[in-house]
Amino acid sequence: MYKEYSRFYDDVYEGKHLDCDAGLWRNDRNFWLDQAKEAGSPILEFACGSGRLAIPIAELGLIVHGIDNSPEMLALLEEKRARMTVNPENLTYELSSMSGDEEYPSDFNLVFVSTRALQYLSTSEDQEKAFAKAH
Repeated sequence: MYKEYSRFYDDVYEGKHLDCDAGLWRNDRNFWLDQAKEAGSPILEFACGSGRLAIPIAELGLIVHGIDNSPEMLALLEEKRARMTVNPENLTYELSSMSGDEEYPSDFNLVFVSTRALQYLSTSEDQEKAFAKAH
């Protein structure tokens, strides 16, 4: 899905070039930044996409690792990461699925998925895998 949509994603979610006051998720950024500050490093973001949240979290000086299953979205994240004004080691990412079999260290202080990315987990098996992975 994101192969074509990725080039518009940031504009839609940030409200650029739209006849509206703000993007679709304008109110969630501060919420997730507050959650990240309270939890502290390290943080894992499922479905990190173009880095809409992962980058501002890393800019707070926190360590965040993102996973996403879209190479196109991760390419956008890499473009933004290259322009970051903070240590790029604060933000790492990989091509992976929320419900994949990869294992992560159990020492994340916060694991989250924003917006509606969970809707892409269409089977109960995938949903259970994702929640087990987050746990």
